Amino acid sequence: MKNATDLLYTRAAAARIMNVSASKIVKFAVWDKVIFLQVKGHRCTFVSKKKFKLDFVESRQESGKNLEVDVNLFRPDQHLVYSKGNVYIVGKDMSCDCADFIAQSQAFGGRGCCKHGYAVLNFMGHNKLSDMIAA
Repeated sequence: MKNATDLLYTRAAAARIMNVSASKIVKFAVWDKVIFLQVKGHRCTFVSKKKFKLDFVESRQESGKNLEVDVNLFRPDQHLVYSKGNVYIVGKDMSCDCADFIAQSQAFGGRGCCKHGYAVLNFMGHNKLSDMIAA
């Protein structure tokens, strides 16, 4: 079972934040308040955990932008999201049957939103979960 640290602070996220390939990251360490990084050919640097949390959300929002979404005709309280030849079911609470959502639910105490959830939010005219809740 993954914990929040395993999901939020990853080499892939560091690569996106630093705008380099993951193979260029020589050292990666999660410290108390920052992430310590050494990128090949660069000085060591510290990146705030806040940047990683923001990247976590933004990468899923971006990935969800181009996914096809339909209302489930048999269950109007659900949406069907098509991604890479698979169909995912997203409930009205933005729960999804994908591995990412399941891992987030376990790590964040039942909360989370995967790219399929963000695709449904976009389909409904919202940019983020808090916008939908406010509406």
